[in-house]
Amino acid sequence: MDFLQGFEEFTDRRARRQGAPAISVQARGSFGINAAAYESLGKPDQVVLLYSSSAHKIAFKPVEAGVPHAYPVRPTGAHRANTSSWVISSKSFFDRYEIDYQRTRSYEMEIRDGIGIIDLKDAENAEDPESVGE
Repeated sequence: MDFLQGFEEFTDRRARRQGAPAISVQARGSFGINAAAYESLGKPDQVVLLYSSSAHKIAFKPVEAGVPHAYPVRPTGAHRANTSSWVISSKSFFDRYEIDYQRTRSYEMEIRDGIGIIDLKDAENAEDPESVGE
């Protein structure tokens, strides 16, 4: 193909592994959780949010009912029984810790002892998807 002469094919794209647990910081002030992340967390009804200002990481700790500061994990979509994504409304959390949520960014989640962790400073890991469930 002569018309591509002088072009170099870019092969260093860092894409998230298909089916990897991911949580997005969404522009409307919430977290979006894909099916792999939801299952990795043990399919929680609610979580406690933790923030490390020094490490710029957010942790999602599943908890039992009755924890007053826990956030509900709600299914999305019209057919909630068949959903592939969940949401945590968390604008007050973002505001308290001055976490930017002006545009949606998705982060691969790591799991440690049943607690999910995303690293907000991991620029290579962040994506800007239409939806975390994609």
